[in-house]
Amino acid sequence: MLAGCGGDGIDEVRAKVDYDETKRLPVVEVSKGDIFTEIEFQSPRGNDVIASIAMPRNASGKVPAVLWAHAFGSGRNEFATEVTELADRGIASMIFELNLSRYTGGRSGVDYQDPVYAAETFELLLRQDVVNARVALDILQRRGDIDMERIGFVGVDYGAMIGGVLAAAEDRIGSFVFASSFAEPSRFFAQELVPPETVESFAEQLAPYDPVRTLKHAGDDILLQNARRDRVVTAEEYEQLIDAADGAEVKWYESDHDLVYEAQQDRAQWLSEKLGVASNS
Repeated sequence: MLAGCGGDGIDEVRAKVDYDETKRLPVVEVSKGDIFTEIEFQSPRGNDVIASIAMPRNASGKVPAVLWAHAFGSGRNEFATEVTELADRGIASMIFELNLSRYTGGRSGVDYQDPVYAAETFELLLRQDVVNARVALDILQRRGDIDMERIGFVGVDYGAMIGGVLAAAEDRIGSFVFASSFAEPSRFFAQELVPPETVESFAEQLAPYDPVRTLKHAGDDILLQNARRDRVVTAEEYEQLIDAADGAEVKWYESDHDLVYEAQQDRAQWLSEKLGVASNS
């Protein structure tokens, strides 16, 4: 059963990221290599999602898997090296492109300067990213080589916001890693994206999705990876997140917002232990 109650609006958040999981939408295999299979799948919210599945070589039987959500302004290939190394440990991965990065900035960018629709637009993209993450789990579940009793998640920056909602709304994931995570990303994105006169209303509308709220409803194994020299997330905000994720394992790194390689090694080891795979270190 999902942890927590709905007294702080979490039930409404769960309802907003719900979808018809019985409706199978198209999944197309674009290419297949030694480890990576590139796919595109249709989102229940109306667009195609580009993703990659990394499988261990010569795996026998079902293997555990990790779903990854990348940072704002980045892409799924941010994790290419990490998921390759995890595959060598015997762990599969799914990495996919998040809509918020895809449609924020550039020629196809969303205009967040609109004082009426900015928060609504951001929220719709966020909800779609969460739904797409859940569909990615459906795709893994339909395979015969994934052990759905051993599923992990890694979210970095904005990807951790996705993970927080999944922790409250999705019971197929048992182990979560939150790296360089905001406690209240609603306020950060308000300051970064919208006009000053709409900062407060934007932050208020997105606040229910903040990890500082969603992680209170997570009854799973959690690892928080924090940066001591972070100029994006304050030390106070990291402490808020630690309080919200009561009982989580916490690791600090002497780095800026982009965590050092040591953090990658630590989460690979942590995931190996939580998902029941022997260490190769």
